[in-house]
Amino acid sequence: MKKHVFAILSVIAISAPTLLQGQHSPTTQTPAEEYGNMRDGIRPEVVTTLPKFITTIQMKVGRKPFAVYEYHGFSGAGYSDMQFYKDHFKMRALYAQQETKKLYGPTAVTVFLLGGTTDGFGAGYDVLQTLIKHKVLKDVVVGGLVSDAAVKYHKEYGGVISPNQDVLLLMNVYKEPGQKESWELVSKEGGKSATVQVLLNLAAKRNAKQVTMELFEGGKQAVKEAQQYLLDGAHSGKTRLVLHPGYEPEYVKKAGDTRAATDVARFERGLAKKHVPTFFT
Repeated sequence: MKKHVFAILSVIAISAPTLLQGQHSPTTQTPAEEYGNMRDGIRPEVVTTLPKFITTIQMKVGRKPFAVYEYHGFSGAGYSDMQFYKDHFKMRALYAQQETKKLYGPTAVTVFLLGGTTDGFGAGYDVLQTLIKHKVLKDVVVGGLVSDAAVKYHKEYGGVISPNQDVLLLMNVYKEPGQKESWELVSKEGGKSATVQVLLNLAAKRNAKQVTMELFEGGKQAVKEAQQYLLDGAHSGKTRLVLHPGYEPEYVKKAGDTRAATDVARFERGLAKKHVPTFFT
């Protein structure tokens, strides 16, 4: 079996970003809003704005201390060894809860965030559901973030959006007229990633004790979001980036395809002033 090496990066903060606001007329249903209405009362709870997503997480956590673990990886490309990924993800999820309880007390809540869909690293939703069902994981909130481009795929193929989550941000995202629709979670060209905004907001304003982003490799979107996360930074030591390089996709489009964890490690090493300590084990 292949040995996978991961790196842990401590991060230094610059500032917390401002939350994006919904930009659609309240009289016109967007694809995300239409999908949310279709699923009214059915898990997951679907929201379409960042403020609503963040407040929903906070409501589900309540007054308990909490830590957030957010994951990236290959989606449509899959993994060449899916069972290895699921076993590794399970190990990391169990570690996340163990760490949260140990550091913040027996009632502390662990918030798990993935990409909303079942593709590729989204198999982690099923892993979490099994652990919750057998009461191995307790005091958890499971969520996801995905663009409204997922709605079309869900309607055409079914089962794309995972039911094994408590709350889903189905975001109406920026699209350049005439261009291929994007799954990138931004509301304007060159805008800040919704994922990064959620993580930094939870750390800075919602009193999350710790926020961790983990990359099981991944594509270009994962690279952009991890770079933003590094540059827009940690707050008083609350944020971390964990890299799991070495994974191969099941479907290779072309030689030299993006490997997010591997590429971000190179980016981090090249940061000016070397202000982000990196530890490899």
